Amino acid sequence: MERRTEPGNRSDSPRTVTVVDAQTSLALWLRAGRSHRGMSLDDVAKVTKIQPRILERLEAGKPDGLPAEVFVRGFVRSFARCVGLDEGEALRRYAACGLGAGSQDLTPTVRALVEVMADLAPGSATAARATPRKMHAVEVIDLAPPATANVPAT
Repeated sequence: MERRTEPGNRSDSPRTVTVVDAQTSLALWLRAGRSHRGMSLDDVAKVTKIQPRILERLEAGKPDGLPAEVFVRGFVRSFARCVGLDEGEALRRYAACGLGAGSQDLTPTVRALVEVMADLAPGSATAARATPRKMHAVEVIDLAPPATANVPAT
């Protein structure tokens, strides 16, 4: 974190501006979103099914000890969704961190798999939006033998 003093717009008093790197910015943004929703990390962990230690690292801006980048992208996206932040913005902020390969480096298959997995996650916006399914008529056929078949012949 770097602090700079700049001339203020009002009077001649200097204004202090804090400049943070992209990683810290993402961490602070996620934490602010969670705090704004009044959620604890345990609440987020229960909803997203992400281990609390991973959420703690994301909020602390400490990428060491996190799993593969493709999973971290999903975690960031799920975290943002859970606390009401824009998922696209979360992924843009994560990409700005330069912590791993960007989505442009992923194969289309991996990218599609990540999207589907994120959409199927519990609490996902897509899963919550139940899409109407087509109803099909079904005929029930009784496969039990007729009652007369069980009666011995006389």
